[in-house]
Amino acid sequence: MNIRSISVLVIAAAYSWASASTTDHTQPHALSSGSYRLIVSEESRSLAQLAGEPIPAGSLAITDAHQFTFDTNIGKRLTHREGRVDMDGEDITLSFGDNLHMKGRMLDDGSLDISGLHFARRDTGSILGVWHVKKMDATLEFLKDGNFHFKCTGAKSAGTYKVDGGIVTLTWTTVDGEAVDPDTMHKKLILDDEGTFWIDNYHYKRD
Repeated sequence: MNIRSISVLVIAAAYSWASASTTDHTQPHALSSGSYRLIVSEESRSLAQLAGEPIPAGSLAITDAHQFTFDTNIGKRLTHREGRVDMDGEDITLSFGDNLHMKGRMLDDGSLDISGLHFARRDTGSILGVWHVKKMDATLEFLKDGNFHFKCTGAKSAGTYKVDGGIVTLTWTTVDGEAVDPDTMHKKLILDDEGTFWIDNYHYKRD
C-alpha cells in the first residue's frame, strides 16, 4: 500500500461514524440553530497534502425544527447526511437513516464534539469578492446580484450561486460564451475551517 492510499484511509477514518468519548461537563447548554464548521487537525491537513488531496472540510447545519444536514469532503468525494437532532442536557444525538446515530456533547464554549469530530460555530460572513488560486491565473468572483464569473488561461464561465451556511452551490449558465442548459452543470463547495474552499485540487482564497 503506497503513502497516498494510507493517507486517504487515515483521513477517511477521521470521518468514521463510530461514537467517541468526550469530556464531562456539569453546566447544561441550549443547542442553537445555525452552521458549524468541522475543525481539522494539523495531522489530517499534513496527510491530505502528502496524498495530494484537498484539505478535508465539513459543514454541520442545525435548524430550529431540530433537523440537521452534514456535508463533508474526503479527497474529491462529497458526502451528505441529514436527519434529526436530539439533545438531553449536554448530550447530542444526530439520527439519520435506519437506526444510525452520531453521539456527542456540547462543550462549555458552545462547540460540539460528535463521534470524534470537533465542530465550532461558523462566523457569518460574505463570500463576495475575487477568489484566486495561488501561482495560477485563475479567479472566481462572487457578485452581489447572485452571479459568479470564472476566468483562467484560455477559459471562462459564469452562472449563479447560492450560499447556505458553509455550503456554496454553483450553477453554470455559460461556458466559454456558450449557453448551458439550466441545472445541468452545477457543483457544491464546502467552506473549510479557514474560510477557504477547494475545487478539485485547486485551493481558492480571497484577495
